[in-house]
Amino acid sequence: MDEELEVKGNMDDDEKERNDENMDDDEKQTMEDFISFDDGNPRQRPEVLVKSTGFHCRERMQDLQDFFKGCCQKCGLCQDDPNESKIVPPPPKRYIYWGPAYDIRNNAYYDEQTTVRGPHLEFEDEDDEQINKGSKFVSNYISTTKYSILTFLPLNLLEQFRKKANLYFLIIAILAFTDLSPKNPVFSVTPLTIVLAISAVKEAYEDYKRYEMDKEINNRQVDVCRPDLEGKNWCFKKIAWEEVQVGDMIRITKDTRAFPADLLLLQSSTNQGLCNIETANLDGETNLKIKQAIGATYSLPTDEDGDEFPFNMKLQFKLESEVLFVFNVYCVFHAILRSNVDIYYICYKAPHENISKWVGALYFNGEKEPTPVGMNQFILRGCTLRNTDWIIGIVVFTGVETKISLNNKETKFKRSNVCNNNLITLFENVSNLRCYDI
Repeated sequence: MDEELEVKGNMDDDEKERNDENMDDDEKQTMEDFISFDDGNPRQRPEVLVKSTGFHCRERMQDLQDFFKGCCQKCGLCQDDPNESKIVPPPPKRYIYWGPAYDIRNNAYYDEQTTVRGPHLEFEDEDDEQINKGSKFVSNYISTTKYSILTFLPLNLLEQFRKKANLYFLIIAILAFTDLSPKNPVFSVTPLTIVLAISAVKEAYEDYKRYEMDKEINNRQVDVCRPDLEGKNWCFKKIAWEEVQVGDMIRITKDTRAFPADLLLLQSSTNQGLCNIETANLDGETNLKIKQAIGATYSLPTDEDGDEFPFNMKLQFKLESEVLFVFNVYCVFHAILRSNVDIYYICYKAPHENISKWVGALYFNGEKEPTPVGMNQFILRGCTLRNTDWIIGIVVFTGVETKISLNNKETKFKRSNVCNNNLITLFENVSNLRCYDI
């Protein structure tokens, strides 16, 4: 019996040694598979050009022209031009690059240095300037305020006099300065001024609170993979949300949790690239949703914190965002009616506000066939990371082009649809006060 126990003990020890050797071999093989493309050579990262989100007269004039044209067509005052093409041009795709395989050597716009190729829109890669500089994208700065220092007074007065009661008493105050009214103008102007001032102070206070909230959100910190001033020492650095740009590779940890932009999931701390997110800020659902990176990215070896993941030699790709959703009406009508009709194309505008629709394609360096990606790998701004230590993704949409911003409605001035008879009576009684001569 003792001999049998000794034999079994020796067999167990041998099995443990073999298992340990196998684990060591797997770890060595994993470390051998990891090859970093960061060879120490400088790779400058140009800042992404910022597109203005202000008021554009040309675009507003085009919108007015389309509006009046649509009204005239509904009324029958004008007809469509039969020679005019009815094929709606598709929206441009956006291309995002990662890895030195797509770097621009001897960039003439940056002192003949090697620079990272910036993101750009479709049809804008034919010009040398667009190739070297990239396209313009909106910044990640978010503002939900209604007013500025210059626009507060005119916009607030405009909103105030959209109330019927205020407009009525404004007319009464104007008439008080004419010979038509026997009243002293002071008694007509004073109550109206007091009400307008109180409403203006309340609106200013609420807008200031929105400004403080925007400032707090824009100054939140997130890990972004950036180089130093010389283009070397690429690593994750803490920067503010408002400085995040399209094409940045960012890391969200359990300490930060919130997502600063719409991004494509590439890797996570869990097995098979899984992560749990909460979308309560988007759709009100508190149950957790599962997102999973594609196998081509989550299978790549990395360290415990993901610091070395962005520099994997196999992680070099071109991301094509917003592959078109095209629906050919001609095919449907031809199949049903067997008659020739005009061809229309219905497609989503890029970017669009539909939070459940997004498709793209990853073209890995050296591979001809693209790898499709979709909503299973796409995480929106406003989501929260749960039960996961960290995830790494690449930014696709920022700022006002994120889906949560596109779904935000314009803040309207609060007004009641019910006419307050007591308020009107109070105004009339106050305005009827006048001085009597003895």
